[in-house]
Amino acid sequence: MGFILGLVEWTEAFLKGRDRTYLIGAGVVGLLLFWVFFSLVKSLWGLIIVVTISAGLGYAAERFYPAKHNHGLIGMTLFGLVGALIGQRLLGTLGPSIAGVRIIPAFAGILLVNWLVRSMRLASRARTLEKYNARVAEDSMILSKLDEYRIVERLGSGAYSRVYRAVSDRTLNEDESIAVKIFNEEAIKDEEFTRRLEREIELLQRLDHPGIVKVFKSGHQGDLHFMTMEYADGETLSSRLRKDWPNLGESVDMTIAIGGVLGYAHKLGVVHRDIKPDNIILSKSGPRILDFGLARPEGRSSLTQAGTALGTPAYMSPEQIRDDEHVDGRADQYALGCVLFELITGRRPFEGDQSVQIMMKHLNEPLQDPRKLNPAIPDQLAKCVWYMMAKDKNNRFPNMEAALAQLKQVQAELKAQPAGKK
Repeated sequence: MGFILGLVEWTEAFLKGRDRTYLIGAGVVGLLLFWVFFSLVKSLWGLIIVVTISAGLGYAAERFYPAKHNHGLIGMTLFGLVGALIGQRLLGTLGPSIAGVRIIPAFAGILLVNWLVRSMRLASRARTLEKYNARVAEDSMILSKLDEYRIVERLGSGAYSRVYRAVSDRTLNEDESIAVKIFNEEAIKDEEFTRRLEREIELLQRLDHPGIVKVFKSGHQGDLHFMTMEYADGETLSSRLRKDWPNLGESVDMTIAIGGVLGYAHKLGVVHRDIKPDNIILSKSGPRILDFGLARPEGRSSLTQAGTALGTPAYMSPEQIRDDEHVDGRADQYALGCVLFELITGRRPFEGDQSVQIMMKHLNEPLQDPRKLNPAIPDQLAKCVWYMMAKDKNNRFPNMEAALAQLKQVQAELKAQPAGKK
């Protein structure tokens, strides 16, 4: 039984991506506990009785203690076995015996170990909260409890919301962090806001792709309306560009990866509408797209701000600026073209001191030849940018797949070049 518990713990840990040393240790501990306890009580029934008591008390502790144990019920059962051994040794023959197990000593030992472990967890919880407490001066929402989560860090803010990192209030486990978007008071004054938000959540939950940060649910607590989503660990493309600039090959590779994610969303009829370096996070598994908060089905007005041109001026397509009735995936293609232009030239395609000035350039000013800013850009790559950023969406690639097909040709050509020319 102890070996089985250790094996289950090993499997549970493996699924959670724990360290290999920990996995081997959990299996060894389970096997040792089985051998030690069985050698003492010399009864399988006695072992089953102790495991049952340990699991029962571990379950009760899991339910009622605010500091949940890291290893869950299985871990507490193993600790309970250790407690039973200690109780048998310390209290000896006290009380009745069943199948070779002294019930009172075993019960007392299990309670003692549970109490010690929980005390350690409570102390650790207090230290963790103290660490977060230093951030309260930065934002009054820090350490606030929202739903079953505790807000611990502010990640950023926009025109309509603030985004925080939160952890489970029960465990404070940072490995299970989520992101929480809290909408500003101005955004929720609209009487239809809640209904629109629910429709938006339903839309976003259709997207299941490793390159898209998942949305979990929305809710409200008092006057706060919020949305919970996956916490994506990594730095944004805009942050990376402030420190290091990719070469042409890396830029094309990145664009193809992002385009593949957008192509998936477009097939489901979802347009992002706000592709920009700030919404692209560079994780170990590849680029991921953040903030589908402006996403919408093709051909419908925006769910959260109907009748208003939404997006970021430096990367907005002409049809978004005009607030055309039908905005489709080619708007994301245009924005991705803007990102690609910036990656391969080091400059945004259209710049200005004011948002209106930039938007007017998107509408009316011809796109400058990117090769004038970077002569190393191949002709075929420059043509891809021109097509993706055509003023008239009908002059762009018909869909993201067509754009990616051309970019993959450029990718192959760049990889065939000597390293110094890429």
